[in-house]
Amino acid sequence: LEPTRHVTVRRNTVYMADNGVYGLAMGHETWPDNYECVAQAEESVAVHNTFVVNGERYSSLFMCARDIAWKNNIFVQEGADEANFHDVYQLSIMADGLELDGNLYFTNSEAQRYMYPPDEKYASLAEWQIGTKQDRHGLFADPELIDPANGDFSVALRSPVADAGAPL
Repeated sequence: LEPTRHVTVRRNTVYMADNGVYGLAMGHETWPDNYECVAQAEESVAVHNTFVVNGERYSSLFMCARDIAWKNNIFVQEGADEANFHDVYQLSIMADGLELDGNLYFTNSEAQRYMYPPDEKYASLAEWQIGTKQDRHGLFADPELIDPANGDFSVALRSPVADAGAPL
């Protein structure tokens, strides 16, 4: 299959609860056989999106991509005993030429774990940034979502993402 090129994913909210499946997919793979990408998105960008996962070990993203940038997005993992940030994990294992920068990560779990690449685990965002050389302008902070329980995923004026992020 021919790749899809020059896709811009901008200003979306993806909320995944309980037994959700992928809320955003780019490309196509041969799951569950061997996770081989058979069609890719190339030379694309995802900016200013909000991904909230409420529950254990679910991912709102799937990527079979090459040369893709994820900048100034919000990734929130709620209601999990251990936050794995599977969104970032999925990005890392299925994307070549990945660039992450200016993203905000948050979990209400006391156990934080950033997974990238698949066989390495980092105890903090700072360790992950050093170890992967990704998301130099990234933050770990509460994004101050207005009222996610009632579907309002906009950020408060005091949010750490207000007037922040990486240059586009």
